Amino acid sequence: QPFAIMRPSAFVWLLLLSLYGEVRSIPDLPLRFTAIVEANIIQKNKTYIMEEWYDWPASKAKRVWYGHSNIIQTSYEDFSSGLDRLWIYTTTHQDTGTAETCQLVANSQSSSRSRFDETKSGHLVSSSDWFEFGGNLTETYLGNHFVVRGINAEAWTRNSSYSYTNSYTGETIDTSYSLTYYFNLPSWDWFNSSQSQVPIRVDLSGERVTVHANSTQAPSTYAFHHYYDYVQFMADDLMLDETLTLDLVDWWRQCDISEYCAVYSD
Repeated sequence: QPFAIMRPSAFVWLLLLSLYGEVRSIPDLPLRFTAIVEANIIQKNKTYIMEEWYDWPASKAKRVWYGHSNIIQTSYEDFSSGLDRLWIYTTTHQDTGTAETCQLVANSQSSSRSRFDETKSGHLVSSSDWFEFGGNLTETYLGNHFVVRGINAEAWTRNSSYSYTNSYTGETIDTSYSLTYYFNLPSWDWFNSSQSQVPIRVDLSGERVTVHANSTQAPSTYAFHHYYDYVQFMADDLMLDETLTLDLVDWWRQCDISEYCAVYSD
C-alpha cells in the first residue's frame, strides 16, 4: 500500500459499535485501474462521459472528458522519473492526435485541480487520495441496504467545506458539500475485476454562497448536485500500459511549453 492506515484498537471498535452500530472501513482501491464514468450534472440538466486511467507504480494518470460539442478535453499527468508534467489539451472526435489547443505546465505550479494529484515527493498520489477519500479524511458508514443501478451496494459519506476571498472582486465564496461513495457488496460478481468491491457511484451535493463586497447586495446561493456513475471499472486492467499514453503526435510541436520551461529551463 502507498500509505499505511492507522487501525483503532479493538476497544475503540467495540465502543463505536455499541454507540453507532456497525463500523466498516471504506474499501481499498487498486494501484492500477481504468474507468468509464457517466457524469450527470443535475442542476444543469446535462450528462457528460469521462474516462479515467490510473497507474500508481508508473506514477501516471489521465482523464478525458466528452462534452456536448465536438471537442474532447484531456489531462495527462506524468510524474515518473522525477518528472513534473501536466498536459492539458483539446482535440476533435475526428482527429484525436492533433491538438486544437495544448499546454504543458509544471503540475506542482499549476492552478488546476490536478495539482492535488502530486505528492510533495513528486509521486502520483494514492488511489484513495485521487478519489478524495481515506487518509486524513473521515467517512461515515451508511449501511449495506442500497441499490444503485440495480446493484446491491453499501455506502460511506463525508461532509466538507471551504472558503476563499476573490482578491479582484472582494467577494467571499463559501462552499459546503457532501460526498457519498457507493461500492457493490462483496457478494456481487463484478466482471473482470481483481477485487470484490469497486466504486459504482459518487454522489456530490452542496451549495456555494457568494457574499458580495457591496454590503447592500444580498448573498447569492448556487445549489449543485452531481452523480458520477462508474459504469465500467477495471481493476488491474491488463491493457493499461497500452492505453495510458499521451496520444498527441509530436506533442512538442503542438503544445505551448513556455510555462513549463519557465520552471524547468533545462
